Amino acid sequence: MAALRERYARGEIGDAEFERRLERLLESEDEAGNHWREPAEAERSR
Repeated sequence: MAALRERYARGEIGDAEFERRLERLLESEDEAGNHWREPAEAERSR
């Protein structure tokens, strides 16, 4: 996830590619039973 964000921030990938890869990443994590959340959201839920 961090590497994807870094590549997007550096302009190596565009909006559409970022969204496509992000969706695929989140789907693969959901299938594995992992539920990724933004760190700030995780902190608020504690």
